[in-house]
Amino acid sequence: MSLHRRRTGRLSALTLAGLISLTGCGNADSAPVPTTQMHTRNDTGPVVTPLRAALVTAADLPSAYKAFTPKVVDETPSADRQSCYDMLQQLEVKDTTVPGAQQVVADFEADPQGAVELQHLIRSYPGQGAAQQYARAVSTLGSCPTLKITYANGSVIQETLTPGALPGIQAPSGVQTWTTAVEVNFGGGMVLHQVTVLMQTRDRLAVLTFVNPDPISTSWATQLSDTLASRLAG
Repeated sequence: MSLHRRRTGRLSALTLAGLISLTGCGNADSAPVPTTQMHTRNDTGPVVTPLRAALVTAADLPSAYKAFTPKVVDETPSADRQSCYDMLQQLEVKDTTVPGAQQVVADFEADPQGAVELQHLIRSYPGQGAAQQYARAVSTLGSCPTLKITYANGSVIQETLTPGALPGIQAPSGVQTWTTAVEVNFGGGMVLHQVTVLMQTRDRLAVLTFVNPDPISTSWATQLSDTLASRLAG
């Protein structure tokens, strides 16, 4: 499952079939995906060069995690809380609302169906943009307990957000952090667990996202968050 795919069109037919095989229920014919295409989310140039050194690497992760390039779907669903959907889209995919924002992204998955995934995005904003976007994200998502996403073919996905997923993060001075758990319910017993970690310092905003069909280990997620928060501040 690709976060990028999930936010802009959710799941490919192949991935949904994989989730169905894991849960033993559902219908692959209902996969809410028409076509896929490659999208470039990594900017280039001197602004993002120092950001790359702060990205998660394979050495930071268990050996099962392998780097991959996600594909996205040319469909934008509707949501009952559009501002929440738009904010998650900005955080996990691309922020087109602020001119001059540039980013680098690392994507890893740990099973053939892509149902176990980790994404780390670091974005540089001009001026006070990083602090302002961090504040907007915390305010928006903190007031969004549920989110209903509907696709053109009638497929519906329900998300439940619970802030404070990783209370034990020890970020260095100058780095703000905020976390939320997201339960993604596809219906038919198919559920994915997600933990999203926001980090902000100076002109940088980072988004670390864990996805797993099983509950995510808070101790491992906290330890990795500590490591990447220190790296972001460096």
